[in-house]
Order: sequence, then C-alpha cells, then structure tokens
Amino acid sequence: MRQYTIKGKVHSIYEPGDDLPDHISPRKDWQDARVGDWVVADDDCIIQVLRRGKLGRHKTVGTCTGTYCKAIDTVRKANIYNLSGKRADTTIHTRKTCTKREELFALRVSKGQDRVEAYLDVFPAKSKAYAKKQSAILLTTERVDTLVNEKLQNTFDTLGVDLKYLINTAKEITDNAKNDSDRIRSLNMLWDAFGVIEKQRVTNVTGIFQGISNEQLEAAQRPELVENV
Repeated sequence: MRQYTIKGKVHSIYEPGDDLPDHISPRKDWQDARVGDWVVADDDCIIQVLRRGKLGRHKTVGTCTGTYCKAIDTVRKANIYNLSGKRADTTIHTRKTCTKREELFALRVSKGQDRVEAYLDVFPAKSKAYAKKQSAILLTTERVDTLVNEKLQNTFDTLGVDLKYLINTAKEITDNAKNDSDRIRSLNMLWDAFGVIEKQRVTNVTGIFQGISNEQLEAAQRPELVENV
C-alpha cells in the first residue's frame, strides 16, 4: 500500500494482492465512477476518485496521483491537476506551439503594448507582479519570441520599414541635427545598424572559409622571403 497527502488529507493506493478494508468495493469501470468511489486502475491498483471534470467533450477523473481521461494509472505525477502531469513552469518552456492566449499576447506585444498590461488583458491574472514574471518567461520561449518577431516583421513590411529606411532616416537626422546630443544619438543608431551589417559580413566570410579545405589553405600561404646573402 502507498499513501499520498493531498491538502492535508492522506489518501491510500492498494497494490495488487493487498488486503482491502471491508468498506472498499472497487469498480472496474473507472470512467463511470463518482467522486468517492474506489476503482481498479489500468495497472491493477485500487485508487479512490477525488474529482470529476470535463475537457471538451471528454470526462476526466482526478485521483491523488493525477488527472486522467482515456487511461488511468497510479504513477504519481508532478502536477495532479492537469492531463499532462507536468508542472506549469515546465510546460511553458517545453510547449512547441502557442496557445490562443499566447498568440493574443504576442500580437499585443508586437503592436507596442507593455508586456505586463498585455499579459493582464489576455490571461486570467490580477497581480502585476505575477504578470511581470510570467510575461518575461513567455518572451524567452522560442515559440512566443518567434511569433512576436513574425508579427513585427509583418508590421514593418506593411509600413515599408526596412534596414535601408532606418539607416537613411538616422543619416538625415545626423546631417540635419541642430545640437550635439541629437547628432550623438543618431550616430549611435547608425553604429548599431552598421554593427548589424558587419555581423552579417562576418557570418558570410566564416561560411566561405568553412568551405575551404586545409590543403587549399596551405597552398594559399605566402611564400617565405629569401634573405639577401
């Protein structure tokens, strides 16, 4: 017999071959069990139903080891209140595709809305501190970051904004600046843009050299100078 404590209450699981208390008469059809019924899980252990719910058209059953829909076992899950059995902080990083709420969040952020406000508008959260933490985590995930960048690119394309436009605008500000502070700010923009181009050049050059063999590099070495005697 195994036992797990849920919200201060101890719940037992009986292994195959364990003697059952007289008051326990397990049901074999666990999907039709009511809250409080004892059922036979697919691993032949006896466990009590603690919760019933729905996921779309499917009925769910909750126990002290997890939440189940199509199959039930008695292996303890990290999160017993969702079907995946995974902790929320794990799922948020491992999920490959965005949820509907994450798509709405990415859209709002791409349009310039503050990430905390965007999170509070889309997700059922009320705490700004919580929204600040969770929105920061979302923006570090590959799926949300990619979606935000895609929507930003669509906005730039619609407005006709590209790197050439940004550089030309910064150059005009530099050339026409009325004071040194404006000129310095616009020059910094140009330096940043130039850095983007230089990084691309380095990548291209690296790719070229990666395609050259060691033999070709040795053959291309400068000949040694002969000393005058």
